[in-house]
Amino acid sequence: MPSLLPLRVTIIFLISLFHLTILAQTEKQYNQIIEDVKLLEKEGRFEDALNFLVENLEKVSPEQRSKLYFKIGGLHFKLKQADATLKAYERAYEFAVLAENKELQSRILINSGAIYSQTGHHLQAIEKFKAAIQVLKSLQNDTLLASIQYNLALSYKEIGANDKAISSALEALENFKTLQNRAYQAKCYQTIGNIHRENQKDSLSLYFHNKALDYYTKQENKKAIASVLNDMGNTYKQLMDYGEALNYYRKSMIVGDSAFKPLTFGNMAEVYQRMGDYKNAEKYYLKAIKLRDASGDLKAFAYAITELGGLYVELKRYSRAKEYLKEAAKIAQVQEYLDIQLKAFELQWQLHENQGNLDTAYLFLRALSELKDQVNARDRQEIIEQKTAEFGLSELQVTVADLSEENEIISLLAREERKAKFTYLIIAILVTVIAIILARNAQKSKKHARWEQAQKIEVQHRVKNFLQTLVNLVYFQQKTTGNSEALAAILQTQNRLSAMLEIHKSLEITDSGQVNFTAYLKNIVNHIKLSFIEVVPTLEISWEVDELTLNADEIIPLGLIINELVTNAFKYGLQNQAQPRLTISMSHEVSTLRLSIVDNGPGISEDTEETKGLKLVKLFAQQLHGKVYFKNEKGTKAMVKVKIKPAA
Repeated sequence: MPSLLPLRVTIIFLISLFHLTILAQTEKQYNQIIEDVKLLEKEGRFEDALNFLVENLEKVSPEQRSKLYFKIGGLHFKLKQADATLKAYERAYEFAVLAENKELQSRILINSGAIYSQTGHHLQAIEKFKAAIQVLKSLQNDTLLASIQYNLALSYKEIGANDKAISSALEALENFKTLQNRAYQAKCYQTIGNIHRENQKDSLSLYFHNKALDYYTKQENKKAIASVLNDMGNTYKQLMDYGEALNYYRKSMIVGDSAFKPLTFGNMAEVYQRMGDYKNAEKYYLKAIKLRDASGDLKAFAYAITELGGLYVELKRYSRAKEYLKEAAKIAQVQEYLDIQLKAFELQWQLHENQGNLDTAYLFLRALSELKDQVNARDRQEIIEQKTAEFGLSELQVTVADLSEENEIISLLAREERKAKFTYLIIAILVTVIAIILARNAQKSKKHARWEQAQKIEVQHRVKNFLQTLVNLVYFQQKTTGNSEALAAILQTQNRLSAMLEIHKSLEITDSGQVNFTAYLKNIVNHIKLSFIEVVPTLEISWEVDELTLNADEIIPLGLIINELVTNAFKYGLQNQAQPRLTISMSHEVSTLRLSIVDNGPGISEDTEETKGLKLVKLFAQQLHGKVYFKNEKGTKAMVKVKIKPAA
């Protein structure tokens, strides 16, 4: 037996030598394949390169096969073949797992996530990025880990899962701080600021944007500075502080980075339009359109010409409006930009209604209703994706079933909308009905909280859209009515609808049924201020209000009280004043809310006839176990005292 030992050693040595020789030959063959593919790519022969790679897949080891599939995916991407790219990446990942090459696995997962994100499949992108993060943690690759956490935050943001987005962005921020990567720290701050703006948390938005601006300024990154200044302008635009919004947009322009000029021009045009400065609005829309067209960004171009078309409708320059809206609708239909197509149809409906072309207006109204069904279906899918990302796939079936039931309700509403003949009387009735429904909905129990969250968000979104439609319809009626008394009644109805619309805008970003009453109060007053901008162009408003959060069912009647009192202040107190002033005070102690609205007008007469609006005010005050009273105090002082408990 001992004589056999040297023979065994020799055999093992020969086998090992043979294996190494095969590996060396395989490695040499693999390198030659890559060199040949590079040459074909250099010549622009991508299809030939693909065929060559497929022919040689069986000639290499599993790890090398993974790399070749990865290369195949890259070539398909260059050919703009997203589905083929993802299939190649799936095969590459299978062989990377077989070869136990984690670094290669992470690269494949990251690229797959990027493709899904670019093609709008954000839920799949999230899955790939999360898997990549787990692999990168095991590799302790902190630099790449932080970058993918940031991309994960962007994907969460795209589907509206903002809490998850902020959490991921904060994780990325901490890692970038550890790595001392200030450029990406600033990106994280800017992204978090944008998410807070979407959540209407404007103070937090400005805080994080200022942090980002500080970092970008130190780095002298002009493109990033222009971007964050534009974002800050958007926040002030949301706050309806249009002067400050324009200030930040101009600062963005001064920085001089051309990449953000089209976006900034469009934002400035929108602000000027809201301010009633139509000359500047047209000027900046045209500048934005010219740059969008030159850049080849088709979606942004279609959006810009739609907005300009809307301006021309408002100015009754109908021939120009038709020209731009027709082009926008055509692009949107071909490219499936549903939101832009929806806006273009709505404006064309309004245009033909204003011109008295009722048959054509009806055709656009019908097309608009059909398109809304498509948008509703898309929105439901987005909610499913958002809730899947938040709760996991195990709860998806419940959400889908819930949304299917809601779909039947939405379809009925859509059919009713097509038949409706919108008059002032019907709108007034709808306002009352909606107020009752909203009050009752706010009292529903919170059983089965997770699946009800999706239902609540969907219902709030639909009611908000319905209210917005009513506001738009009232606005259209206002534009076609010449009688002064009718105009006053329509304006009052529009403000009442807007008061309830603001509640649902707030409810849409929270599932708690609670609303920041302080912010809501300011939004209502600013909206009424804009509606009276022609008769009260300048106004000083003083605020003395406590921070307060209330339940939605109590805000509805209180919001309507405020709407009536502030509207009366504008109608009877602030018009024809040299320096009109409005002071609004609000305090809350235990379960009592005190609110006062003071103008510097001529005051209220004791024999003033009680209007229907004031009767409504007293009715809503009684509903809240309170009262409303008035007195002359260098103008009219309206005081409200009601029993309301703050939200728990």
